Amino acid sequence: MALMGLSCDESLPPPEVPRTVLSGTLTVIQAGDIVVVRDGLPIGTMGAIQIDVTNVYDEVLQDSSILEGRVEIWMKDKPDVRAEVLLTDADLVTYRMLRGRYLTIGVDSTMVLLKQWSHHTVTGEAMWDHVRLYPAATTGGEPYCVSDPITFVVRCSLRVFKSSGQIQFPDQEVQLTYHVFGIQCR
Repeated sequence: MALMGLSCDESLPPPEVPRTVLSGTLTVIQAGDIVVVRDGLPIGTMGAIQIDVTNVYDEVLQDSSILEGRVEIWMKDKPDVRAEVLLTDADLVTYRMLRGRYLTIGVDSTMVLLKQWSHHTVTGEAMWDHVRLYPAATTGGEPYCVSDPITFVVRCSLRVFKSSGQIQFPDQEVQLTYHVFGIQCR
């Protein structure tokens, strides 16, 4: 019986690195489209920004985490009335994916970031100061001011790993109405 060793002088082609390994969605939480504001700050998560990033590659992704992002928000009818929100690993809801400085995203797994923004402009002014407010009252008689629905444009970019580029999310339009307590309507 003869054993023959098989060898090949040809090397395998390098593995193809896919162009897209992460897919993302941007959502503005809008239960009822109303943002309730007390003491100058939004209450709860209405109007908060949620970013989902899914591993669409067929292998686990793991690398040094950088998790830095920027969300720009502006009034569609008044583009100079702008806010900016910075995203960091502190906004990571799926925090178990982050171990030390290493982020691991399993196959078909989704990393979630959630950030409530102050609804103030980059210069510190309240967004509701740039729209007309009308007097209203709760069923218990507590006065508040209500705005007409406001269309905002939201734009986001996020970098997840040190070795990856930025994920650019498509601009999104969202309508919100402010219910502001503790101020005089104008």
